[in-house]
Amino acid sequence: MAVKLRKPHNQNKREWLVSACIGIRPNSFYEVSKRLSSKINDFLSTEQISAIARDTQFVQRSSQLSGERFLDLLLFTRFEIKKTSLNDLACQLESLFKIQLSKQALDQRFNGFAVLFLKSLLEKFIADQLKELPAIIPVRNFPSIRIKDSTCFQLPEHLVEIYPGSGGSGSKAAIRIQFEYDLVSGKIIDLSLHPFNEQDTVNAQKELDTIKQGELVIRDLGYINLSCLSEIDLKNAFYLNRLKSKIVVYESSNGKLSPIDFDKIRKHMDKKKITRMEKEVFLGKDKKVFTRLIIERMPEDKVKERIRKARKEAKKKGRTISDQYISRAYLNLFITNTDPQVLGSQYCNEIYSIRWQIELIFKIWKSVVQIHQVKMMKRERLECFLYAKLLWITMNWEILMRIYHHLWTSRKVAISFIKAYQTFLIRMEKQRKAFYSDQETLQEYILEMVDTCLKYHVIEKRKDKRFSVDIIGLIINLL
Repeated sequence: MAVKLRKPHNQNKREWLVSACIGIRPNSFYEVSKRLSSKINDFLSTEQISAIARDTQFVQRSSQLSGERFLDLLLFTRFEIKKTSLNDLACQLESLFKIQLSKQALDQRFNGFAVLFLKSLLEKFIADQLKELPAIIPVRNFPSIRIKDSTCFQLPEHLVEIYPGSGGSGSKAAIRIQFEYDLVSGKIIDLSLHPFNEQDTVNAQKELDTIKQGELVIRDLGYINLSCLSEIDLKNAFYLNRLKSKIVVYESSNGKLSPIDFDKIRKHMDKKKITRMEKEVFLGKDKKVFTRLIIERMPEDKVKERIRKARKEAKKKGRTISDQYISRAYLNLFITNTDPQVLGSQYCNEIYSIRWQIELIFKIWKSVVQIHQVKMMKRERLECFLYAKLLWITMNWEILMRIYHHLWTSRKVAISFIKAYQTFLIRMEKQRKAFYSDQETLQEYILEMVDTCLKYHVIEKRKDKRFSVDIIGLIINLL
């Protein structure tokens, strides 16, 4: 049931919002919201936007369509990419700024300089993310917990040379968006556009230089290869991943390495009624990577579903699944180079499951922001739209992550990101005015969102179901 706050009759709105947000933990969220609003105001200042517009050559001489107005046009429009025409944008320009541009003239402004301008703004915001604000999740043993995945969608086929797809039955053109964030700070580490055919393993290899000592890296199977695991280990960083089915696993016995027989392990676990065990193993036929292997017995219904899906997928590709795969399908297999005293085997599954939160984020991008709904248009216009939408998503992410943490730590309630983003979208015009107003007005808007989240976006906890907030609590207490 949602927690509701009621404003006393003799208290003005701003005083009430402030007291509601600092009443439980004095000055905690009030100070955070103050610094947050200051950061956003500074980022959207005319001086900074104009400077970036000049540096990227989007503005090369005096023009009605300044960098600030162009950003405003794309950042806060509620038009969907698929439904937005150049004529719509030209009408919007006249409505907002009394600027009269033909759709042909506006189309010319969607060029390489415009793409670079919006991309630079996104990169600037990500690079400068709220450096003075405290960590969202106070973790003792890892300075950062990095969670990464990618999402893809099809594009019109005329973009195939820039964004080649998989070559299947759908469009020949497709785009992949890489997204990585730090659970500890809430900071976005990577948010970038790539061709669909640039696979996750390639991206993982490219991004190795960004991984720092002590960080914990949690990623999907698609990012994992033995070379990456070795590099993470050499950096004195840590990983927690599921084991790929094609990687051969060896264990040492009497000074010799022998392949692990997972079918034998499963039968042993069943006989002894063991649900979890751990081994020190070596991965790979050639490049032997030493690691911890956590083995968990899967429930029979989950095993059947896993094998059914694997057979269906293999049939599509004209293949059959191997006996080795079937043996492993009975088990959940995790690999990690963390110290067992820091991360016990009994917690690996739950902590790894926090990675699924990123799937909810992609659901917001598609179901709420409609980022995947595109139509026939030139490349530059499409990329401008995408970078503007990603910037809007990122700015609201900063606000929501801070609200989420405040409400959880102060009131022990979790809020729905999907519902919160829907509210951001519904209140787009109000947000636009707040973002371009003074710091006090923007701070009041953020404090109002706290109240809205408490009234309408609290997740009702269900029996025997763990939410990401529960796992975050486990991370805080454990790590």
